[in-house]
Amino acid sequence: MFGTVIRDKYNHKQVREMVEWIDDLCSPNDGIGWSSSGIYCFWDTITKEILYIGLAIDLKIRFMQHNGLTKVEDKAW
Repeated sequence: MFGTVIRDKYNHKQVREMVEWIDDLCSPNDGIGWSSSGIYCFWDTITKEILYIGLAIDLKIRFMQHNGLTKVEDKAW
């Protein structure tokens, strides 16, 4: 089994741009590109401390939830 690791950092001004990139790479609406599900990790870029590790069915939607761009349903927590 193969896996792909994408590592990037962004600031609050780049959040919407990141959403577009994630959708382009991992869209669940096409058969081209990578899977829309995966494991993700948020970390502090200065201390290298892991802040959160999660599993998502749709990486774009989950990224948007973490960054306050869409509502998180109560049952998600």
